[in-house]
Amino acid sequence: MIGEIAYREASIDDLEKVLLVERSAQGAPHWSEAVWRESFEVGARKRVVLVAEVDGSVCGFVALSSLATVAEVENIAVSEALRRRGVGQGLLTAGLEWARRTQAEAVELEVRASNQAALALYQALGFQEQGRRVAYYGDPVEDAVLMSIGL
Repeated sequence: MIGEIAYREASIDDLEKVLLVERSAQGAPHWSEAVWRESFEVGARKRVVLVAEVDGSVCGFVALSSLATVAEVENIAVSEALRRRGVGQGLLTAGLEWARRTQAEAVELEVRASNQAALALYQALGFQEQGRRVAYYGDPVEDAVLMSIGL
């Protein structure tokens, strides 16, 4: 049994914890530390990193950006020990709320075609497939499924 899951906006102080979760998630995009640092800076593009915590420990994150009326889920991962326990769904729900506050009208994302768990989660939240990018991912080479949801 896990403790209560809390969701909040991350700060640069969470960088090491976010990196630990990201590096342990094989299917997640692996960003350089410099890219992560930029994610915590406020710029022309609206961006946020949200984290999930259990008993004060970061166990997952989602990074989103918003430009004009479209937000994008750029990166998401949950610690392996806590997968399939609602953490990812909670992170995405918090991300959708953030997108609404930024005046986004839709949220987009892309996911490996083989990632059935993620596809099921996104579909359960109302995301719909919009198309594919053939051979988009490497190691192994596979298609990206493009998905979106209206807000």
